[in-house]
Amino acid sequence: MDIITWSDEYSVGVSELDNQHKKIIALINELNASREISSRSEKLHNILGRIIIYAQNHLDYEENLLRKNAYPDFENHLRKHQDYKLKVSDFAVDILEYREDLPEKLLNYLNRWWMDHILKEDMQYKPFFEEKGIT
Repeated sequence: MDIITWSDEYSVGVSELDNQHKKIIALINELNASREISSRSEKLHNILGRIIIYAQNHLDYEENLLRKNAYPDFENHLRKHQDYKLKVSDFAVDILEYREDLPEKLLNYLNRWWMDHILKEDMQYKPFFEEKGIT
């Protein structure tokens, strides 16, 4: 899988969210660089743990910003985040069971989910924040 390179097309117009998205992409790229490692690898568990924690903090931050500003589609956006959290939790449990096919499946899921989420879901709030002058 190719390394994801940040581009302005990923920008949601809120610098803190963009910086957090860049960090998530960097963590996914780190996982991508290590994808040949075994599901038993401490390095894999470390990267996965960092992704889970950082993404959780990011999603909490984003949800608070959306809630605080009364984003009209907040509930739908929140559901997408909850679905992601459940899926990643499932991956974490499976990795602890040392399923060898999981690193590649996890990487594919993270790549797809984050790119789709930023480019589709998060872009929906971009005009909302622009209108409110939140950058």
